[in-house]
Order: sequence, then C-alpha cells, then structure tokens
Amino acid sequence: MGFSDYSLGEVPQAVRDHPDRFIGLPREEIVKNFRNSFDPINLFRLRFDWHEPDFQEYCFRVDDDGTIKVKRVSCTYKDFGDSVHDIWSEAFLNYSMIMVSLFGSTVPDLHAALSQFHLQVLHLSRIYQWKEAILPLVIDAHKHIVTYHPLDPKSWVIPEIFRDTYCTPLSVLGMNPRQSQPKRKRSRSPPSRRIARQPGGRPTNRA
Repeated sequence: MGFSDYSLGEVPQAVRDHPDRFIGLPREEIVKNFRNSFDPINLFRLRFDWHEPDFQEYCFRVDDDGTIKVKRVSCTYKDFGDSVHDIWSEAFLNYSMIMVSLFGSTVPDLHAALSQFHLQVLHLSRIYQWKEAILPLVIDAHKHIVTYHPLDPKSWVIPEIFRDTYCTPLSVLGMNPRQSQPKRKRSRSPPSRRIARQPGGRPTNRA
C-alpha cells in the first residue's frame, strides 16, 4: 500500500519524498508526528506488521454547541507485551525514522538524541522490570518530551524525577515485593513461672 492509497490526513512532503520507508505504517500516526499531536501511548501502532483491528473502539463527545466528535480509543500498556524487545523497541525505531525524515534536515542532532534515548531505555530494562517500571516510565517521559520540546535534542533524556519515581528497589529484576517487607517480630511469650511449695504443701508462684 502506497501513500496514495491512504484516505486520512495530509501527507507531509518529507514523507512523500521517501514513500518506501513508510509502507505499512499508519499514515494517520505519521501525520500526527508532523503536527506534534502524537500520543506516545499509541507508539504500539508504529510497527510494520500492525493492522487496524476488525473491531476498533471509539468514544463519542458532544460539545457545548451540539457537535458530535468521534475519537478512537488509545492503546494501553497491555498492548506492549512482556519485554522491551517485544513491541516498544521496534515501534520507537520507526518513530525515530519518522521524526528524522520529517525534521532531521533542520535538526541534525535529532537522530543521535533519539538513539541515545533508545539506549537509555534498553539499559534500564536490563536492571528493572518492564511492566512494573520501564514501560510506564518511558511512556510518561516520552509524553513529557513531546509536550514541551520534541525537536530539542537536549530534551531526549529521561528526566531524573521520572527515573526516581519508577526505578525503585522494588522494581529491580527478580525482586519479589513481598521479600522487601520487614519481617514481623515474633511476640515474646510471657516469662515462665515456676511453682514452688511452701512448707506445709501450699503452692506459691515464683517468677
């Protein structure tokens, strides 16, 4: 399928110049990157083997003027699989290719910055759990970057506040959260008491 076969959105000239690079990628998401309206949770869609499902969820909103707007439901964390290599890594490489094709001529350091961000995620994924820490970390960091300065190469660094929030001792690979809970101290039983007998056979308690 070439770009002439798509029916949604305007195709940026930079994409038209290299149509073979983007065959199989959803044009709608590419255009959103061009307009800086791409939601990183939908990175899942930027894969060559991804196909629009037969049943797609949509949500409807009625504005104050009575206009009905339809919006496709976004992807969720569960769409990204069990490992950084399952889906996210391939999708982010395609995202990088799109961004460099669109803006690389005016921002020559963008490719290196995106590659460095990718390597950061791969490095952290060798230390921390994917679903519990790295996936929400990288999606939130990506959202933060595209909200403010997506074309500033210096922005493509995982903010320390995000890393400290998600990369905790509990999220280290192989860590069972139960193992980190302090052990309960056993309650000490009351001291034993000995029974002695006074002269005459009358029992008395002695600590």
